Amino acid sequence: MVAPWKYEEVKRIKEFILSHKVIGIIGFHKMPANFFQQLRKLYREHGVNIRVSRKRLIIKALEQIQGEKPGILDLRNFMKDEIALVGSNNMNAFKLFKFIESSKTPAYARGGEIAPEDIIVPAGDTPFRPGPILSELQRVGLPVAVERGKIVVKKDTTLVRKGEVIPKEVAEVLTKLDIKPIRLGFDVKAIYEDGIVFSPDQLRIDEEQIKNDVIALARNAFALALSIAWPTPETIVPLIQKAHKEALAIAVEAAYPEPDIMDLILQRAIRAALSIAIQLPEDALDERTKEMLSSMRSQQVTPTVTPSEEKKEEEEKKEEEEKPSEEEAAAGLAALFG
Repeated sequence: MVAPWKYEEVKRIKEFILSHKVIGIIGFHKMPANFFQQLRKLYREHGVNIRVSRKRLIIKALEQIQGEKPGILDLRNFMKDEIALVGSNNMNAFKLFKFIESSKTPAYARGGEIAPEDIIVPAGDTPFRPGPILSELQRVGLPVAVERGKIVVKKDTTLVRKGEVIPKEVAEVLTKLDIKPIRLGFDVKAIYEDGIVFSPDQLRIDEEQIKNDVIALARNAFALALSIAWPTPETIVPLIQKAHKEALAIAVEAAYPEPDIMDLILQRAIRAALSIAIQLPEDALDERTKEMLSSMRSQQVTPTVTPSEEKKEEEEKKEEEEKPSEEEAAAGLAALFG
């Protein structure tokens, strides 16, 4: 015989799961009851609901609704220690994970917890004067000594490695040193959304790195669009500017007599003439040419400028002007790839 309350509980669990778009399994092993209630209230204020029940009943509910939420039964593979369901309709899986992680609070260890990260005691002064505390610190493996009337830790020391159990005596020492190695809060076991079950490793992302990667990709995409002359609202102006500069460079190189470029052609011809004149004897030059050469020397201008050097300078200047900003790059990426 199955107790009637179990049928009712399975029904309520199913209703909880079906009423939320995103469902997660969270752990609260050894969490103080009063802190649990504080977190429940905080979550509710952000539109996140929690339901605690027995694992077997949760699994039973998952089995009965797997047709309505394909893949959700995979959550049963993440039910270890004390667990609860968490549900949200206003956050996706990644935002929900970030919210749960951000709600954790640094806390002292009591002993028996699993170290979430390496627990390191840094080198430096402690608040203690010489006394029985010295041997207590030494017993847990801290290299300590007495200097200037105070106990000091001689070097950075790892007392507990990530994933190891924190011994009670180590926890007591860490508390006296005011080190809070534990982050008190719910631990995400897995989160389900749209047929996919995500593990914490998949949900833990570096937002700054992703932002930098997107910016780099956007810049590359924008540069590629310019190099292949791909017209979009974001690239059309730089493309026209590029075409104009290239046409101008060809016209100057070919000495094509257009009103808009005659000054450039004449300047190029003068530079070429001066590059020859500077190699001639002084008495072979007229006064005007001498003045121009003297002016160039006083300004420390090199008169010998070949067409290839002119083109190289123009290309370097053009590349600098065409380098897209972060905003242009992001807009170009959106336009190129929808």
